[in-house]
Amino acid sequence: MATAFAWALSAIILFVAFNIQELPGEWVTILTLCPTISMLIGSALVQLGTKGKHPGWIVLLLIGLLLLLGYFLP
Repeated sequence: MATAFAWALSAIILFVAFNIQELPGEWVTILTLCPTISMLIGSALVQLGTKGKHPGWIVLLLIGLLLLLGYFLP
């Protein structure tokens, strides 16, 4: 199930990346920040839930940070 969600979020991010010129600005914001927030919250939940023993929280944090970086850089 996690893989299906990851593929879905990846499809949304790629859709925004390839269609950013045609999308209204508020849609770009929504479609970019929702996966970003999901990754950052998921990272915190995995880190807290496993007390930092599962390395998945690091990957989720890196994805969230890269999405933030891509959103704020032109």
